[in-house]
Amino acid sequence: MATSTIPASGTGGPGALPTFDRRTPPVTVWALVGLAFLLFEAYLMIAWVASGQAKPTPPGPTHISATYHNVIHVWEIANVIIGLFFLYRFLIKPWRREGAVTLDGLLSVAFLILFWQDPLSDYLQTAVTYSAAQTNFGSWVMHIPGWVAPKGNQLAWPIVWGPPAYLYFWMAAVIAGGYIITTAKRRWPNLTRLQVIVVCYFTMAVVDLIGELVWVWLGLYTFVGPPRSLTLFYGHYYQFPIYETLVLSFPMTAFTCLRYFRNDRGETLVERGLHEVKGSGSKRTAIRFLALVAATNVIFLAFYQVPVQWFGVRTDSPVHDIVDRSYLMDGICGPGTNYACPGKDVPIPTRGSAHVDPQGKLVEPGR
Repeated sequence: MATSTIPASGTGGPGALPTFDRRTPPVTVWALVGLAFLLFEAYLMIAWVASGQAKPTPPGPTHISATYHNVIHVWEIANVIIGLFFLYRFLIKPWRREGAVTLDGLLSVAFLILFWQDPLSDYLQTAVTYSAAQTNFGSWVMHIPGWVAPKGNQLAWPIVWGPPAYLYFWMAAVIAGGYIITTAKRRWPNLTRLQVIVVCYFTMAVVDLIGELVWVWLGLYTFVGPPRSLTLFYGHYYQFPIYETLVLSFPMTAFTCLRYFRNDRGETLVERGLHEVKGSGSKRTAIRFLALVAATNVIFLAFYQVPVQWFGVRTDSPVHDIVDRSYLMDGICGPGTNYACPGKDVPIPTRGSAHVDPQGKLVEPGR
């Protein structure tokens, strides 16, 4: 923003009024956006608990083997341990060593609290469900203004492994991305910044593909009805739409660029102007953190959650290998419910609207 001055006369000579610097550092604007995101997230969590909807989604009648139960709970414990390790490695250890919180430390916490956005891919229509065999208390999404898909509170969002997974997955991605950018620039010094970013994007696609294939194979979540022509392992509970990787690689790349490309003061794009902020070190750290909260939320919304809605409303009917596993359906649609699952010939219902049941009959609003 430009600096505005108010002179006493056209000459600005003796007797002129003092000038007033009305410039607002960019980091302050970003910090205000970040504060708004934190307040909104706090509202969602409080409204969710106060509504009485924060209760476990049952896995349903399908028999769950002891092996699957054990794998799920071991994975939950492992995720907590990995998350704590990353938090110590990037936040606590450097803080104790240097007496100040590093960029990676702030990013790790920002990624940790980004988990609230995870179920947003189901905003318009149920496209992804989570295994109700995991520790869960349903989901907070019905308190998001304008939420369309019915019964979103029954999404069995994994409250134990979800937040730490957000921490270590995104941190591992940006570190890997930074390494790839550095290596590419050293190997091909004539590459432009855009070309380096493209290299990073395709690297992120590989990282995501490997990570998510492991997660869906373990049965932690499933893609309910992705189009067959765009899906790997179609017909199995671990089917995986390739567009998930292609879209998710955009925020992964953007996060990497946010961390990697800094000015000569070591400031990321959203931290510009931090040196102009007066106050204690704690105040400046808080402003940096809020700015990074804003950046991570805006990037994830703009580069993933918004574009993925286009695919979410173009789903096929779910395959039997998913429908026959009640713990993957979360009681949202299909057998045992009065909602037909999404499909090409199924009208997209909204909260409280008339809808089609699994037998193809019209159900009146409110039933």
